[in-house]
Formats: sequence, C-alpha cells, structure tokens
Amino acid sequence: MAIFAADAALWWAGGIIATIVLLVLSAILVPGMFWGEKTQVKQESRTQSKASSVSPERKARKKRNDVPGRIEDEPWFPEIEFKTWQEANQLPGCPWSFDGCDCVEDVIKSIWRTPLHTGLQQALSALTSRVKSVRVARVHYRMPDDETFFAVVYSLKSGAELFGGQPLDMSVGLDLEGICEPGIRRRHGSAGSPQSRGKPADSLENGLPCLAPFYRIHDGFGCLLSSKHLAVLLANPGDSIQGSCFYVYPTRCLEPLRSDPYLVRFARVDKDCAAVADIREELPHVVFAETNGVITQDDEPPLDFVADTICNVAGQKVVPDHMSYQSYHAYSSDAMPTF
Repeated sequence: MAIFAADAALWWAGGIIATIVLLVLSAILVPGMFWGEKTQVKQESRTQSKASSVSPERKARKKRNDVPGRIEDEPWFPEIEFKTWQEANQLPGCPWSFDGCDCVEDVIKSIWRTPLHTGLQQALSALTSRVKSVRVARVHYRMPDDETFFAVVYSLKSGAELFGGQPLDMSVGLDLEGICEPGIRRRHGSAGSPQSRGKPADSLENGLPCLAPFYRIHDGFGCLLSSKHLAVLLANPGDSIQGSCFYVYPTRCLEPLRSDPYLVRFARVDKDCAAVADIREELPHVVFAETNGVITQDDEPPLDFVADTICNVAGQKVVPDHMSYQSYHAYSSDAMPTF
C-alpha cells in the first residue's frame, strides 16, 4: 500500500508538471501564431496599397509588355477599311463619288457609269435587282511597295457578297471621248500611279482591248465568302481562299498560257479551267483552257462571257443559246457559286 501511494503521488506530480508545460507552451506559441497572421495581413495590405498607387500609364505599359504582339501590328500586314457608300468620301483617294445618289440602285448605276456598253446591260440588271447594300473598301499594303487598292463590295439580298476592283481611267476601244462620266473621281496621273500597278491601258492594248468597256467599271470581279479574304485577293488575284476568288481577273493578271503565248487568261471558270482569248484576233472568242492541257473553242465574245459570269455569281442563271462546253461549267460541282 505504501508503494501504491508513492506511485500515485508520482503520477499526480507528473500530471501537474505536464499541465504546467502545456500552459507555458500555449502562452508562448498561440500569441506567436496570431502575430504571424497579423504580420501577413499587414504585408498584403501594404502590397495592395502600393499596387493601387501605380499610375494608369504604368499599368498600361506593363500590360502591353505582358501581351504578345498582335499580327495586325506587323509591317507586312495590310490595313483594310470599309465604309458605306454614304461614307465613301471619307476614304482618302476613293475613286468613286456618290454625290446625288439617294438609294442603292443609284449607287450601282453610278459605279457602272453611263453610257454603258450594251453587252453589260444584263449584268447591271442582275446586280440592281439583287444587291441590298454597297460598301467601299480601301486596302493599304505597307510592304513591299506601299500600294493601295480600292474595291466595291456588293452585299446581295441572299447574304452573299461580291466585289469589284477600282475602275481604270482609260477609253481603249471605246467611243467615249468628250463624254462626261459621272460616278468616278478623276485623278491626274492615275494610270501611272502605284495603285494601278503599271499601265493598264497598255496592258489592254497589247492584250484584250475588247474587255475595256468592263475594265472602265471594275478592274476585276469576284465573290467573297468572308470580307477578311479581300486583302489577300487584291494582293494575289490568282489565289482562291475557301471559295473567295476573282472570276474576272484584273488587268495586272492578264497572263498568257505557257503552252500558247497568244492565248491570254482573263477569267476563271473553276479550279481546273480558265477562260482565255487569242490576242491576235481583232474580234476574239472565248477559249476554255483546262489545266490538263485540253483546249475547247467557243463562239462567245469575251465581254459577253464576263457579263454572263457576273449574272451567274449574282444568282441569275445564264445558259448560252449554243449550250456549248456545259454552259462553261456553270452547273458543274466546282463552278461558280449560286446564291
């Protein structure tokens, strides 16, 4: 019993000592923990206060430095600007003037300019009946040659978009001398300006002057599946981007075939076929040139072919009377789009 009482006393004394140790540790550690939290809170508060004191200019500079450079800021990326026909006069150097126009039909007739060649009347009618709105685009290429191109974008009632290049100031093969032509701004020296890339009149005189009535309206014509494709097509008219392309090539793309230098390509039928004409003939006819080398003669004049092409891409089906060459691929699976 004496031994048990001694052990109990020792156990009781040990418990008291352990309790005292725990109380001492709590008195030391707990205030330290709260002090650390208070210190962290104070540090975060000072950091936030410091961040809020940074000037907006410095914040913007830091944000610009953190964000990778935009592709639009690269010197080779073209600058493109669209304006409605009512705002077209805000584009520096715009070749069209729509003064006196009250509606879209007036605008289209102003662009197509009177007197209009009889072979283009059907194309004009197809556009005036199907176009819902008209915009003007200005595309500036800073590199490599600091060039600027203009184009008219026709938005159809179906939602599709067509486009035509800027007109050429020339009268090759036309009896238009002395006639005042509305709807176009005359610019001195425009034929030799960088915007026209060389001498369009000379190109037609040495190539296909029979197409001059069209090129005085639009230097090339095509369709757009996306407005973003326009800048690429104006720089590279021979390209096709997801269905967007030139169907009537601009004068700077009137190129002879490698197999026959007398046959000049002036229009696209589809990816495997081009419309060409013999520059040796005074009144040439359309010749279809396949990429595999097959040549098919036709009896349609190039200007009529251009008018029919515009009607087709505008959604007005045109089937030549002779029904030759599958209506120049108008209904093949890879031909001109219908809207």
